[in-house]
Amino acid sequence: PQGANALANRGFVKQSLGDTTGAILDYTSAMMLDPDNPKYYLHRREAYLRQGDLANAKQDADKVAALQTIQSLGAAVKARPKDADAY
Repeated sequence: PQGANALANRGFVKQSLGDTTGAILDYTSAMMLDPDNPKYYLHRREAYLRQGDLANAKQDADKVAALQTIQSLGAAVKARPKDADAY
C-alpha cells in the first residue's frame, strides 16, 4: 500500500492477528505520509501497550494530545476568523 489509510488498515489487521511489531511499522509508515493525523498515533500507542512498551506509548499519547490541541485551535480560528482571541 502507498496511502496512509491503507497502511494503517494493514497495521490494524496485523495487530488483530497478534503481529504488533508489523503493526507498529505500518502505523509508523502511515504517520510518515500523514504526520498530523492523531488516529495513527492512537493505533500505534495501542500496539506499544500490547508490547508493554510504556515509554513509547506515552510519547504517542502526548503527540495525540498535542495534535488534538492544534486541531481545536484551528477549528476556533476557522469558526471566528476575525476574533483575535482565537489566534
